[in-house]
Amino acid sequence: MFRNLVEEGNLVDLGWKTNKFTWCNRHEDESFTKERLDKALANPRWKVTYAEALVETLLAIYSDHSPILLYCSFERCSAYRYHSSFKYEANWINEMGCREAASEAWQGSYRGETGLEKVLYKLDKTRKGLQKWSRHMVRDRNRAIREKTQLLGELQSREEPSTIKKQKACSKILTFYWNKKT
Repeated sequence: MFRNLVEEGNLVDLGWKTNKFTWCNRHEDESFTKERLDKALANPRWKVTYAEALVETLLAIYSDHSPILLYCSFERCSAYRYHSSFKYEANWINEMGCREAASEAWQGSYRGETGLEKVLYKLDKTRKGLQKWSRHMVRDRNRAIREKTQLLGELQSREEPSTIKKQKACSKILTFYWNKKT
């Protein structure tokens, strides 16, 4: 039935970028198997409209399936500008260096005549100190995520059952980092 739908719709496979396979049984023995189960399909009219379309196979971090991501237009994505404001995250208090950054900013010298001016100055200085600290924390965490993601990609691209333990360890670390980001 599915094949009939594909034929009737004149649908074609859009291919892939990076890893061809979208599923792995994660066995560490001779029953190790990888397959390309997931595909993006389109008809010729759609392909002409979205000529720059690209399908990327993402890394399997939480599952034995690798998700696929369809990019339709790079121009549309780059047109958006993101503006972020400062927000204190409650879980930061558990992060290394947060208390120190806040204490250092709060304990510093202050300007102002009234008590309110002193407090406002200290709050602003603390905000700036925490912004600087959080940028470094996020940069360090993102670097670690990039490194582990690259390693996981290299491991998943090999067709060897001997890499499964390392893949599982990498996935566990990435899960930890992603849970800390949220």
